[in-house]
Amino acid sequence: KIPTPHGFKSANGELKFGSGFGTNWSGRFTAAQRHVDAAVLRYNRPYVPMDTGKLAQSGDLHTVVGSGEVVYRTPYARKWYYTPANFQGAPMRGNYWFERMKVDHKQDILREASEVMKK
Repeated sequence: KIPTPHGFKSANGELKFGSGFGTNWSGRFTAAQRHVDAAVLRYNRPYVPMDTGKLAQSGDLHTVVGSGEVVYRTPYARKWYYTPANFQGAPMRGNYWFERMKVDHKQDILREASEVMKK
């Protein structure tokens, strides 16, 4: 039971959702999560250290889009996320790529997810 908000009146004092509410919103949340995961991978790409491209590709290969978790899985992913070095393409490419990408693109990702939720 969900008590009704103040001022809302129903026959028995309970808030009832329409029959399609759960399915409709669940689908929207799922679509938005998929979009966020894909956007994180896309926006991260210019920030990820680049030599052979395997590190960036590992994000595409090991992330289950829609899971809410972006995974970079190479033997050196952790090292290059945390250990400073002279990266090709620095200062854009380098350590803490996700954190630095968020500073630049968090609002873009939120705006895009909001648009997906409206569909």
